[in-house]
Amino acid sequence: MSQAQLLGSAHWDDYGFKVQSMIKKPINYGAIDEDEAKQLGGDLFVYRWGSAETSEMIALYWVVEAATGTIKMSRFELFGSPVARAANDMLCMLSRNKKVEEIPEITYKSLEYFLRDNPTTEALPEVKQYTITHAMTAAAEAADAYLGNKPDEEGEAVICTDAGIKRKTIEQVIRLHDLTDVRQITHYTKAGAFDHSCTEKLGDILRVVRAKMAEEAATVEVPDDTPFTQMTSEQQLAKINTVIDEHIRHFLVMDGGDMEIVDIKQNGEHTDLYIRYLGACNGCASASTGTLFAIENALKTHLDKNIRVLPL
Repeated sequence: MSQAQLLGSAHWDDYGFKVQSMIKKPINYGAIDEDEAKQLGGDLFVYRWGSAETSEMIALYWVVEAATGTIKMSRFELFGSPVARAANDMLCMLSRNKKVEEIPEITYKSLEYFLRDNPTTEALPEVKQYTITHAMTAAAEAADAYLGNKPDEEGEAVICTDAGIKRKTIEQVIRLHDLTDVRQITHYTKAGAFDHSCTEKLGDILRVVRAKMAEEAATVEVPDDTPFTQMTSEQQLAKINTVIDEHIRHFLVMDGGDMEIVDIKQNGEHTDLYIRYLGACNGCASASTGTLFAIENALKTHLDKNIRVLPL
């Protein structure tokens, strides 16, 4: 198959070296059988998301250690855009050695950053951004199925027949990417790309979510002169994320790592920020020394001198 056939409406030069490599030869592609799962010391769990009718179907294979719920091995099979190989391949890498309950905590931003060759260039062109959403949706639903979580009936409604994307995913995508028009929803989910009859429904969802976001922003918005210690926990989290995105995250991503905030707690005069390292940062020798100092120093410099960063 030629590069043009692989990529469809996008061009090969729209992708960095990392994504190109994963499109051509994904490391984690293929099925896992019961015998291999036993050799790895776990139970085989298989979850299938999507359908052939929507031209997007993902099969996830996890080897899960029953005692701890830890994913020892993760692979995938795919029917759909070959570009989705990159998103699913990277997600399989990030899933390994995580507990199943931690899978939904992997963020779109983290996965997209891991696919970049450098921190300033997006990994995928606009028309292929939906492949990350599909990969993460499949993994999150697989985790819910494994854990036996009860689904939210309203959120489970499929809005557009061309993508099989549920209402809850569309709402999450609007919030996550601060989307303002239906065309953007299509880019991030593929919903409405061919089933134009659902465009009005997407517009209705967009208006409802944007209204809720505006109400929430009014309560979280912080005047520039508000001291950090006088902010609510939601306001502090917003400020901390801004500093991390502007001053820290791109350095972590350049080394194949990332971080996420787990909790914020007040401890006397100190604000304790609990974080979890991702990717190459998890277990890195400098995670408790140089990297930790850089994160803490940036937050102290830009927000408050009494912030302490504690890795879990």
